[in-house]
Amino acid sequence: MNRKCSKMILLAHPSQSDRTAILDFHNRNFPNSKWSEQSFKKYFSETSHHPVCVAIKDGKIFNGIAIGRFSTNSRTSLNLATLLVSKQCRGKGYGDILMREFFKSAADIPDLKKIHLHFRDSNGQVKNFYRRFGFKKIEIKERYSNGERKHYMEINRKSIQTCLKQDLC
Repeated sequence: MNRKCSKMILLAHPSQSDRTAILDFHNRNFPNSKWSEQSFKKYFSETSHHPVCVAIKDGKIFNGIAIGRFSTNSRTSLNLATLLVSKQCRGKGYGDILMREFFKSAADIPDLKKIHLHFRDSNGQVKNFYRRFGFKKIEIKERYSNGERKHYMEINRKSIQTCLKQDLC
């Protein structure tokens, strides 16, 4: 394992100061989908949406995040908005850890029926990653503002629980 990624602290409920650092990490590493400080703060303040944030850090440096919450139009479908691992830590299992911990946190939400996500054409390599965890390719919905297609995938609660019980994820 790369020395820069060797020490790992997993945060299931990051503090406000960690959330600020997570926002910086997100915006530096995912320039196609930058969040404003106000939007990010609002995202986590709306507790009725059951925000979920799982982060991996080494000291003060974040190496990976998974962020999601219930959609504004559904209180049963959790939207995995971001799964991001820093470039120097990719290929070392951090994405697997983040996904498993995200599933664990989501499974604790009583009304959860499914987790859904979407990704851009330019990020198409993630499709096989999500399939390994049981996400199914559903359809292409809409387009992003830059014209790229929006690919939509989902996994139901039963599949999440099976994945966790059988340690498939």
